[in-house]
Amino acid sequence: MDWSQIGSKRDKEEIIRSITGIPLAALRGDSLVRFGVLERVAWMQGRQTLRPEDQAYSLFGILDVTLPVIYGESKQRAMARLIEEARQVDRQHQRTQARSLDWRTGPGPERLVPHRAISEAAPALTESQGGLVAVWRGKDEPLGFFGPVPGTEHLFGSLNLWWTRMSSNDNVHLTPGDVGVLHKDALSRERPAVAALAHQLVAAWKGVDDNTLYFSTLSNNSSEWTKPRPIPKAWSTASPVLARWEWGGFSRVYALWRGAVNSNVYLSWYDGENWQMEVKQLDDFIQTDTSPGLTCRRNELFVAWKAVSTNKLYWMRLDSEGTALLVEPHEMCWHGESSLGPALAELDGTIYATYKANHESTDTWLAAWSVESERFSPAEIVPDSNTEAAPSLVRMGNSLLLAWRGTDYEKTMWWRVGRRPGHAGGTVPSIGGFMSRL
Repeated sequence: MDWSQIGSKRDKEEIIRSITGIPLAALRGDSLVRFGVLERVAWMQGRQTLRPEDQAYSLFGILDVTLPVIYGESKQRAMARLIEEARQVDRQHQRTQARSLDWRTGPGPERLVPHRAISEAAPALTESQGGLVAVWRGKDEPLGFFGPVPGTEHLFGSLNLWWTRMSSNDNVHLTPGDVGVLHKDALSRERPAVAALAHQLVAAWKGVDDNTLYFSTLSNNSSEWTKPRPIPKAWSTASPVLARWEWGGFSRVYALWRGAVNSNVYLSWYDGENWQMEVKQLDDFIQTDTSPGLTCRRNELFVAWKAVSTNKLYWMRLDSEGTALLVEPHEMCWHGESSLGPALAELDGTIYATYKANHESTDTWLAAWSVESERFSPAEIVPDSNTEAAPSLVRMGNSLLLAWRGTDYEKTMWWRVGRRPGHAGGTVPSIGGFMSRL
């Protein structure tokens, strides 16, 4: 193969993925600890070496393992030693990552889009092409102290969905791009959702005059979102939540929502071209009267929700088909109560949950899921993040970004970034550095 004749970096990525079985996310620089030990071992399949043991030894870097090389021990023995050591490294790494984030390492609260971006709710956020995309419901200019007269919101643009693409060079500062209407027919009284596939963005929301859930897409080579279309068999009294999932070379955008006539929670997914025609109803013990939270970790889905008629928060793990992996739901954590649903995000294998405090408080709380105990840690207050609405949480490089609607009368959207104590990024193995030189 003449490598110099292959034009784009994307084409090179696809060739390497098809030969090695390494997912595109890993090739593009995602931390390898996000992928399970056995999954990374499977990347060895089809590799040819002069000595059988070298098939195991060649994975030292990918598994972040150092072992004595003992030629003659057999491939099976070398693999057993390799996997055992890799699992110990993985467990230690996950225990380290489960610590709470330090919000003092980044800037304090900043306006999401300076002098613009006024919203009735927190923005929907997704990581895309090295930056962030934000979608929100509301006008992009102040509405005045009293706001629009009820029933005339459409005249003031506060039913429109707005969006912008923001660049970030250091995972600490954001530079907003142009702000525009997502689509003239994209209208909602609820907070929207957004997620990114490799070659397109997907936005979803609840319609204004009915309980239909709609979606629109934006290709990377396009500047206009598609005309809104209904998500098949998806009806709700609130907007859905979206999460990107990538595993074994496959990628999807999952959508999760509460029912329009009951408190059950429903799941569907989009493969980049079509939605599942058969919607999955989750187990009956997953019921809520607000929008749930959703994120993906490896080949699993994490779901969190506010229980019906109470303020307690619960969580469950599901497989990629929506089947529960736990016998029953677990309470989220101490202080895990809210009148609104939580937001979830994954960072290097750890699941983080954030939610608005219960009762009269406007504090925002954050908790981390521990791999070792399979429980969420006691929640901690994120400083200077007061809100009266459900917040948003998204991974941005090696950090998490929290965004919320302010309590000021203009309803400004704010954000701040948090990192794990002592973590500056770039300390875990990555294939992305090699790919960036192709």
